[in-house]
Amino acid sequence: MWVPTLLSLSPPGGVPTGCVFSAMMTAITIGGILFTPFHEKISKISAKYSMELSATFIYTLASISMAVPAYCLLRDDVDSLSAILTCFMVVEVCVGMFNPAAGEYGHLLL
Repeated sequence: MWVPTLLSLSPPGGVPTGCVFSAMMTAITIGGILFTPFHEKISKISAKYSMELSATFIYTLASISMAVPAYCLLRDDVDSLSAILTCFMVVEVCVGMFNPAAGEYGHLLL
């Protein structure tokens, strides 16, 4: 999804897809690293519903991050390449945070 979106903005010199893909994989790794301290902070607010609150925050942040590129593309804002790319990176951080959350939540169901 990100390749056609970024190509539709026609950046000068094209889209360095390898670099963008590498940055997204790094963002997923960062999200996985950030989950533990984030979840510990949420656990201080509500120990019983900490996983649900964590997942809700992650889903909300990912939804907002996907809404921004959709809004920019609807406006035909060609100067929004950096904003759209940043939002895609935030979504990938959310994917990285989701993976341990899903694993932990699945463990709680057993």
